[in-house]
Amino acid sequence: REESSRARYSLSDDQIDRRKMICSFRLASNQGTRALINISSYVAMIYSKSLVVYPVQSTVSHFHTNFNAYTEADATTSGVSSLAKLQYELIALSKCGDFDKAFQLLNSLRNDFNCSIHRNIYCTMLDHAVDHCNESVFRAVLNYINAYGISYDEYLYDIKITGCLKFYGFERAMVVYNEMIKKGFDPQVSLLNLLFEDCLNRNDSENCVFIFNQCFNKLLLPTKHLILAFITMCLNEGLHHYVIKLLQFYSTLNTSLDEDLVHHLKWYFDAFGERSGHYWRTSLASIDKRMCSSCQLQLPSSLLSKDQVIKLRLHITGMIGRKVASLPSSEHDMLEIRKLNELISSKKSFHYVMDGANVGYSGDQLFSFDKILKVCKMVMKTTDSKMLVIGTQHLFQSFNVVDGHSATESEAMEHYAKQGINFFLKFYRIPDDYCLMLAALTSSFRTMFITNDRLQNHINPLGLDGEIGALFQQWQLSRQIRIHTDKSGGIDGLIFPKMYKTKVHLKDGHFHIPIKGSFQWLCVREEKRTPSYFI
Repeated sequence: REESSRARYSLSDDQIDRRKMICSFRLASNQGTRALINISSYVAMIYSKSLVVYPVQSTVSHFHTNFNAYTEADATTSGVSSLAKLQYELIALSKCGDFDKAFQLLNSLRNDFNCSIHRNIYCTMLDHAVDHCNESVFRAVLNYINAYGISYDEYLYDIKITGCLKFYGFERAMVVYNEMIKKGFDPQVSLLNLLFEDCLNRNDSENCVFIFNQCFNKLLLPTKHLILAFITMCLNEGLHHYVIKLLQFYSTLNTSLDEDLVHHLKWYFDAFGERSGHYWRTSLASIDKRMCSSCQLQLPSSLLSKDQVIKLRLHITGMIGRKVASLPSSEHDMLEIRKLNELISSKKSFHYVMDGANVGYSGDQLFSFDKILKVCKMVMKTTDSKMLVIGTQHLFQSFNVVDGHSATESEAMEHYAKQGINFFLKFYRIPDDYCLMLAALTSSFRTMFITNDRLQNHINPLGLDGEIGALFQQWQLSRQIRIHTDKSGGIDGLIFPKMYKTKVHLKDGHFHIPIKGSFQWLCVREEKRTPSYFI
């Protein structure tokens, strides 16, 4: 074995010794006795970061001759679970298509040594039988599973349905599929894609619609090429309401659609009108201030209601309070939160809240107080606008310089307050983002906050998932102002949030579909028109 490896790969003796592994198996019988079996005829060699196993002729016969040759002390030095090694050997044999040896090994372990075989081994053998298009092996493994009472899980059902579809056809696969559903297992999207594709290839519209409903009832989206084929089939078979149902499902997702999918939908609605006389007008449009340039319809606002903001605020303030209480300087941090609340109460409310450190460091990563003042002037268009800047004391070294002259901190505070700019400078460990979120949510339900931070690292610690997570994401998308910098690192503009969601919108018989990577939308609306063949 070593000579053939050396000749094949030009390996030195040291490389051979380093890459050689003698696989050992610890077999546990039902009575609990264990023995070490040394399979010296299997050598694991690592080339290019992949583990390759080379089986040779002697396999099962070597089990019998060496079964009692090793002690428990030898077994403890192997360092590898016997079950893991057994699973690896069977995977290696079935993967390379040597099912005769795999069954020989499987039978010997179960019948001669009374060793229980894990379900995952059968799953793997079944999977490789499908990959190698070996129907007889697929049937034999299923017989083993049924004979030894192996319980089914989602993975095993998935492989069985895939094999039945490949070897016996759609009807047989659906019998197993229905059995899986009755036992409470949910299908994976990959399995539904496979069944969906088979129906589309056979132009089986009835079963195709069934799988389509299964996908959307379980909130699973087929792959794009299947959706394109399904839309074409709906046009040919007159299944218009399923295209509408597809768009209704897309409207529940906060996402744009790929350009080829949008153009395919445009083709569908244009062709459907000519065939059925039920016309739809389609046009590419832009959205400005929530208004469509084609139909002049306004998209729904993405702003949270006052009650929704209060619900989000109660959750976040509670979670931040518990997080701050766990900090080493919790007493001082809680005092700072009280000071922040007192400042907000004294000023009634703020129109804008800014993360001073984030804005000050934006662009060239060098802190500058001038960047903060520049952004304040860019957003505060009216004299009654009020801004709250949150930061730490050590970042505002130049804070007490007013118009080029030195001033005390209180004088500087008073000077900027006359311009509507207020500062909250904290000392302790409470994160800036916590103060930013608390101030923005506490001040007013319409307060906007300025930072380039995506706040993603606070989602899990603050429990921002489920319904609360959706509210937080909607609040962030509709209230956050971002900084835009030029190539030199200077601030050259602001990115204001959209007042609508970039997703499929359905309203009053109109569809507005955003195109991914573009500012254009597809506007689709019903239109009453006389078919051309009546004119």
